[in-house]
Amino acid sequence: MDKVKTYLFLDLQTTGYPGTAHGEIRITEICLLAVKGVDVEKTRYEPRIQYKFKMCFNPEKKVEEEISQQNGLTLAVLKSETKFNKDVCNAITSFVKCLKKPVCMIAHNAFKFHFPLLKYHMDRMKVAMPDDLLCTDSIYCYYDILKRELYVKPRENTEENCEEECAKSKSDPVEIERDMRDRKYENLVQSVFYEVAPKELYNLSHVYKSVTSGDLKQYDAETNCRMMLKIAIDYKHDFMEWVKRQHCPFSEVPIIPM
Repeated sequence: MDKVKTYLFLDLQTTGYPGTAHGEIRITEICLLAVKGVDVEKTRYEPRIQYKFKMCFNPEKKVEEEISQQNGLTLAVLKSETKFNKDVCNAITSFVKCLKKPVCMIAHNAFKFHFPLLKYHMDRMKVAMPDDLLCTDSIYCYYDILKRELYVKPRENTEENCEEECAKSKSDPVEIERDMRDRKYENLVQSVFYEVAPKELYNLSHVYKSVTSGDLKQYDAETNCRMMLKIAIDYKHDFMEWVKRQHCPFSEVPIIPM
């Protein structure tokens, strides 16, 4: 694919999380923070030119206490805000369309939460993101590019190594052949959708505090976007190469009711 021209960081604040909320999960805040790829590549700090879309919404239902204690958003605080409606969805798509393409939208824990939730609520309003919008999940990016500092790479899965290891543990030729095939396949597979999710070590605030010198503390949608941006800048070469390889069209993200 062509080089990503715009990185679009997304964060949603909500009334609850899957498995903990009673009834439909609603969006209380959204932030879309966009920066040019060339600025990420060249700068050591947050780029001077940034494009932002940020709004809060009346969810018309109680926000879970644990969440409201973190971000300060309660139903009482949000009662005078607009609802997440069709006008909002159209404004979001208009904002995205103004960005230089290709655009890749990035969120943390995106495929399990942010992307399906956003698509669900936009679909209810019969509004869709541009067909050419790309997307990826930063939690897997960090899992890949940051584990180098914590993880010793095992011996390469060459054909010779596979044969040697299989011979040690199995004597059945059929089992050996199957094991070799499985090992070679596992060594080749690269996908945005990983079978095993990263551990809690890779939650956004922990990664940010561990690998950057930044001092962002406030818990809100924009701060979370800025954390992702800071990590992207500090690890720009690995980050940009990873995103180039590991992305998919946003249109392919499934719509999951939450």
